[in-house]
Amino acid sequence: MSSVVTSSPDINSLSTDLIHRILSLLPIPSLLRSSSVCKLWRSVVLSSAGALDSDNPSSIAAWFFLLGVHNTSSRNHQSFAYDPISSAWHLLPSPRSSPSSVSSADSLPSPLLFSITSPLFSFSTPFHPFNPSSLPPLHFPRINPLVVTLRPAPSLSFAVVGGVKFIGNLVDIEDDRLPVEIFDPNSGSWRLHDPLPPEFHPGNSFSLSSALLGRRLHVFGISSHFLSSFDLDALSWSPAVPLRPPGLQSGFLVACRERLLLVGLSNGGTTDASFNLWEIRDGGGSTGFVRIAAMPGDLLEWLVEGSGEDENKYASIKCVGAGDLVYVFNEEYYSKYPACVCAVRKGEWRKLPELPSPFNKFHKVITFSSQVSIQSVLPQAREGVGGI
Repeated sequence: MSSVVTSSPDINSLSTDLIHRILSLLPIPSLLRSSSVCKLWRSVVLSSAGALDSDNPSSIAAWFFLLGVHNTSSRNHQSFAYDPISSAWHLLPSPRSSPSSVSSADSLPSPLLFSITSPLFSFSTPFHPFNPSSLPPLHFPRINPLVVTLRPAPSLSFAVVGGVKFIGNLVDIEDDRLPVEIFDPNSGSWRLHDPLPPEFHPGNSFSLSSALLGRRLHVFGISSHFLSSFDLDALSWSPAVPLRPPGLQSGFLVACRERLLLVGLSNGGTTDASFNLWEIRDGGGSTGFVRIAAMPGDLLEWLVEGSGEDENKYASIKCVGAGDLVYVFNEEYYSKYPACVCAVRKGEWRKLPELPSPFNKFHKVITFSSQVSIQSVLPQAREGVGGI
């Protein structure tokens, strides 16, 4: 009786559509590992990069990035990235400097300079090569401003808003409101524009939140609850309006797809604290809000577990988000920096796993959320590779 020997099918025998379908089911870390198997596999991944960015859920789901800053030793800085598709944290190499103020191009704060280079990832926020040393200094040195990426590389543009002027090591909170500075990649210079409306007093510039939606940069006072937006075409601010849902203590802006959200902590006085998501709606000359989701109470208490019964125990809860995901986290070490995520469309909440050990005790936590494409983490993919 003769035996029949069959060979395993070669990847080249598969159709292009089938290869794209298989690869689209993989999270980005798996795609990167696949591309390192051999030259053939790398060529397949690279040539499929454009289709993968359209079909891969990892290109839609926003990642959560966390930089832990140690005030006295840069060796204790640590950087982490959370992939929501594989539900896993990745430990990343960290910047050597402590980004706390803005005085020149080489001291811009994260997320702009959240440089990431490792065997797994090789990119710089906003996920394109960027050399900050080529930028001219700002007109006005400032501490703790908002830094918002307006346009990705290669025509990288970003805005520096608010902050407090400092001279030496002294902060001047009595100084006039600082102008907005926007970097123009065409002229290679900073352009000055009107400062925030007067309701945003310089002394409140330490607590601002922003969200870029279309051609409008929205800014919200986390504690003052004023909202204004900067029109990137007209280059002017809208009048500041108060925006405070019932019981709001602190709030953060998040741009989720085509919607502007206000995410924050509420306390009704006689009721327990709650964490809510409101959609901000602008129409008929007025600005309103509609609650669209609320964090489960047990999840909120888990975020502050171990903080005691202090009425300020919720003060360390912060929020970032992008795409369809909103990340809520505790920036204090005592509870090991716990975090959770809400899928806005479904209204579903879940805990994030603990940060990979060992992690340090940080004096400051800097976070942001952004979508990550396979083309951005594989630089060769942007150069163009022939079809399969």
